[in-house]
Amino acid sequence: MTPGRIHRQWFIVWIVDLALVTVVLLAPGPVIARAAPPASDQAGHLLAYCTLAVFAMLAFRQTRAALAVAVAMLVHGVVMEFLQAVVAIERSLEVADMGFDSVGVLCGMAAGFALRPRLRATPES
Repeated sequence: MTPGRIHRQWFIVWIVDLALVTVVLLAPGPVIARAAPPASDQAGHLLAYCTLAVFAMLAFRQTRAALAVAVAMLVHGVVMEFLQAVVAIERSLEVADMGFDSVGVLCGMAAGFALRPRLRATPES
């Protein structure tokens, strides 16, 4: 990918966010349960995938690439749920979490589309 096709700063933010979301989703269940307030699981999924999609929409200059990466975040959410069920981390696959991931991606894509014109108006990175 050539430098002209990405906003480097947003790309780095997106990669760091992707790594953090992946680590948190694959952390042992008891660790997450102690750190999170009650009933925050779904809100966490929604927020995590919303930020992933927003940062993807801002990182990639070409709309088609940004959409493809944002949609790939849907696949990431599904894969993470299946890995939670397979890996011995005391967590389980939850279809509801996949739904919250999807809603988060859709909200993030919408927010990213709204922010992209503002990003274009700033000096090139």
